[in-house]
Order: sequence, then structure tokens, then C-alpha cells
Amino acid sequence: RSISECIEIDQSLFESFSDLYRRYLVVGGMPAAVSHFSTRKSFSGLREIFNEIVDGYGDDISKYAKPEVRVRINACLSAIPTILASENHKFKYVSVTPPEGEEPFRQTGFAFFAPALDWLSMANISLTCYNVTSLEKPVEERSNVGSFKLYMLDTGVLVSRYNDSVLRDIVLDNDGINLGAVAENAVAMAFAVQHRPLMYYSKDNPRMEVDFVMTLNGRTCCINVRYGSNRNCRSLNTAMSSFGADGMMFETRNIFVDEKGVRHYPLFASSFMDSI
Repeated sequence: RSISECIEIDQSLFESFSDLYRRYLVVGGMPAAVSHFSTRKSFSGLREIFNEIVDGYGDDISKYAKPEVRVRINACLSAIPTILASENHKFKYVSVTPPEGEEPFRQTGFAFFAPALDWLSMANISLTCYNVTSLEKPVEERSNVGSFKLYMLDTGVLVSRYNDSVLRDIVLDNDGINLGAVAENAVAMAFAVQHRPLMYYSKDNPRMEVDFVMTLNGRTCCINVRYGSNRNCRSLNTAMSSFGADGMMFETRNIFVDEKGVRHYPLFASSFMDSI
């Protein structure tokens, strides 16, 4: 009811849900990790489990991918956490480097990496969020397949690719440099599970960044994701005033509507878009 009517959740429930959600960000949904955590009630040992899962990705790549694209697949997979932790989450080919011991890539364009990116997507290892060139309706027809963000299908795997301080910051609800990337990845996962197309919008001069764009109830909705004290709504306000879009933010606070009409929801509410 609180989510569907956009009214504040009881504070004690909100704190309990938020605590459980932070644990989910770290553990993710991989059966081995969930079983380990539910049995031991401890985060200790999770990294080893995720290392085995990632090693399993490598084994599958060696078994099932064409030999000529295996190095590119591994390189793209390794690049996702680093690119998400950067200021601009857009996937950059120049940030993709071959594993140690392999020769440098002689090409860095879309055509060269497309087979590797397609393989990761088809193997349910990554999620692709495409850039839209305009916020005018229908936004689904304005995708630019050459410009995109890449997310991991599981937040537990993503968190395990960072150092231990990221895990601690999430569990203790501290601000951290990579926490925005983890939160955005989790929201992308929630949308994908609900079969909602992943799209985003960005432009320069003036700078404008919208993490996700979708159509809700026949209207364009612009969505930003924030973790901790970073609560800038400037891009949402611009989208609402310039394009007549709805504005929404998923963050670490309780539900409320601000003076500009932006609806603020806790991160875990992204799993209940039908209610929104």
C-alpha cells in the first residue's frame, strides 16, 4: 500500500527491509551463495564461492564460445565492474583490455566486441541497458544499440569483484565510491526480472544523465538511482520540465514526493514496479 500510494513506510519496517536489502546486495541470488549465507549467517567465505562462480564462467567460455572470441569475452566480463565504478557508467571499449599474457587488442570498436557482448548476454551473465537518443515518446523506438551500459546479472558477483571495504560499506550502510554502481546494478536486475526494457538517457551541453528510462502508464518516466548522501535531482527536474516526463528516484530514504514532483522510493521498491 505504501508503495502503490507513494506514502511513507512505517519506520521500523523500513529499517528492517533496508537491512535485509543490503544483505541481498552482498549475497545476491546465486544458489551457492544464498545457501552459504543462510546456513552460516555470515559473509565470511562468500568471496571464495564467488571466485568459483566466476571461474565457472571461464570454464563455460572455454567450452562453448568460439575460440576466436574467447579472449574478448573474458576481457569484457572483467571490465564491467571497473567501468561501473567510474564516473560515467557507459561501456567504453578502450577500457577493455585482454587478460595478462595475451596480446593487446588491435581493434576497439563495436563490431569487434559485439560477438563477445552478445555471448555474455545470451549466457545470462550480463544485462545491457541501451542509450535512447531522445525522451520524446515512444522512447522504446529511440534506442542507440552502439551506446550502452553493461551490468552483471547478479549483485553478489559484482560486489565480490571489488575489495572487502565495499562489502563492509554496504552492510554498515556507509557511503562508498562503488556503492552507487552496486545499487544501480541491483535496480537494473529488478527491472529485467520484471521484463522491463533497460534504457537510459544522457547528453552533454548542458550535462544531463538519467540512469533509466521507461514507459509507465503511457507516460515517459525518468529514473535515477542514488546511494547515501548523493541526492542530486537536477537531471530529473530538467526532464520533467523540458519533456513533460515523470521523475522517480530510488535511494536509501523512505518514500516521499518532493516539491518538484519527483517521487522518491527506497531501493528495494524497484522490485515492485507493478505497484508503482
